[in-house]
Amino acid sequence: MISFEIIRDIILISGWPVLIISSIFVSVKIFYHYKSGENVTSKRLVFVMLIGLLVSMYGLATVATIFMLSNVIFGVLVVLPVFIVWLPSIAVVVWVTYNLK
Repeated sequence: MISFEIIRDIILISGWPVLIISSIFVSVKIFYHYKSGENVTSKRLVFVMLIGLLVSMYGLATVATIFMLSNVIFGVLVVLPVFIVWLPSIAVVVWVTYNLK
């Protein structure tokens, strides 16, 4: 049986790099995609949405990390379902961003 410490380590070792790489990719791709746009309102909206996405993702990751490091068993039981939902959702965000025309 896999211990809670191993599950915590898997979440932390895989989650933070995925978060950092995907947020850099999405930020750069959105910046270049909307740099050429003419509509000032949509530029502001996209900028605010991107900042909100990044702040919420990094805030959740920081709280989840602290939670898992302070209480391994309860932290993993709470964070694992969130991580399982977050991973495909960030994959969809990256896929949609990659396919911007």
